[in-house]
Amino acid sequence: MAALVVGLLIAALGPAVARSEAAATLSIYKNALDTSAKRSQIFRYGSEGQCKRGKASKAFRFSLGKQTRECFFRLPAVGRSVEVSAVGVLFDSTPEKVIGRTYLAVSTRQTGNGSRYQLAVFPSQRKWELRKVEPNGAIEYLATGKNQKEIKGPGQSNRILLRSFNGVKGQPSTTARLVARINGKRVVVFNDARGLQLTGRITSFSIGSPLFATGAAGSFREVDVRIPDPF
Repeated sequence: MAALVVGLLIAALGPAVARSEAAATLSIYKNALDTSAKRSQIFRYGSEGQCKRGKASKAFRFSLGKQTRECFFRLPAVGRSVEVSAVGVLFDSTPEKVIGRTYLAVSTRQTGNGSRYQLAVFPSQRKWELRKVEPNGAIEYLATGKNQKEIKGPGQSNRILLRSFNGVKGQPSTTARLVARINGKRVVVFNDARGLQLTGRITSFSIGSPLFATGAAGSFREVDVRIPDPF
């Protein structure tokens, strides 16, 4: 019910709500994920591969099983013009052969066909990627950053934030403005002229790899989903 109410609220805003990168936002869902009751609000998204949830007292832990490239967990707040942030940790117990290619990520506008906007952070490489996964599965790398000092390594916390708002002032009505921040630092602002191409409304966090990442493990906490404010 909470997801439905939030979805209707966001849908009512419409694409004509113009917002700059510095737009004010209003939090619609916050979850510290520090208790079992709070973690029970989060559900796996998608059915591919093996994703095993772990037990923890202060965070949402999970690991990737055999023949698994990514494990997504959806949040109970949906919408198209949203901002999602979370604190992720890639455990340094992740096998050496996969830890270098494993990333932490948050996504917006996600659907069952895999399309989404995604900000992926690679703790071992100190690298980030802003991606657009199209409905046909094609991946467009909108922006990347390497050797980023603001990214913390395995075993340390990284706050990852992705904003995707439509209705950008001074831009065509089809444009979506993407803003990515890592540990409080804005790393990119990108205007996607085909911002209406992605029709999904799911927000999620995930751990993944371009290849199978058996044994990759980590946790997320302090999730926050926001919408433009004032409406």
